[in-house]
Amino acid sequence: MNQSCRAVALIVGIAAAGAGCRAQTTRTERLDFDDTQMHTDPIEMTFAPVPVAPSRIISATVDLRLNQASIPDELQVFDAATQAWTSTNSLGGSGWQVYQARLDAVYFDETAGGLRARLLVNFTSSFQGTLIDYADLTVEYDACLADLDENGFVNGDDYDLFASAFDGADPAADLDENGFVNGDDYDLFASAFEAGC
Repeated sequence: MNQSCRAVALIVGIAAAGAGCRAQTTRTERLDFDDTQMHTDPIEMTFAPVPVAPSRIISATVDLRLNQASIPDELQVFDAATQAWTSTNSLGGSGWQVYQARLDAVYFDETAGGLRARLLVNFTSSFQGTLIDYADLTVEYDACLADLDENGFVNGDDYDLFASAFDGADPAADLDENGFVNGDDYDLFASAFEAGC
């Protein structure tokens, strides 16, 4: 086991500790839609901020469960740099399917604003529209050992959280996950805190 990190999984903002290395964190957010409503115009989606700098993002995907009527749709994301909607994926086919669209980290340049995406529904006079059930955004990124509140910043709040957990021998302070809270954990935190991740 790498003693400098541990694995943590985030699913819709709920932390779950795991064994191993805290080198990567996964965050998944689901947006639910009324799957009986037919759309013939863009379907807007706004996902919550990802608490990490774009350089630490490993991968990002949007899974869409939708039912299209014969003509492919297009997934677009809002690019903060150009202030324009940018095509990322073409979604072809018909009937209920789950489509996975990979995103580029460039779209997370302004993490505080979340990720804006839309399904651009192409339609003609014969096109009946699109039904959408849900959209899942999954982002995998390098975690930061010292960012205990996982807000994307390393500051005094993280220090206070660690100090409190350490003083109380709380398992949250067991950063090397060896079952003990001791000086090794303090050294790991101090090193990560000083580096600022």
